[in-house]
Amino acid sequence: MVAGLPVIISEHCHGLCSIVEKAEAGLVVSLKIATLTKALADLLGDEPRAIWLGQNGRRLVVNNYTWPAIAKSMATHYSKIVNGTSSK
Repeated sequence: MVAGLPVIISEHCHGLCSIVEKAEAGLVVSLKIATLTKALADLLGDEPRAIWLGQNGRRLVVNNYTWPAIAKSMATHYSKIVNGTSSK
């Protein structure tokens, strides 16, 4: 996703499925060959949609899974703990 490309993932990627779907960063499909083939064909046949999904995926990664984003999140959590406002 960080490359700005849409992803096609299996519905068996439990925690990741909802993240990808919510961010509209790619397609979640079953493990059936026909379903995967259709998803690939759909993305290859619709460049604007593929670009849009890819941009969403890149934004998801940059905003949540890069070191600066992780550091900011950790600082927020530690600050809440220190200030006694952390929810348990």
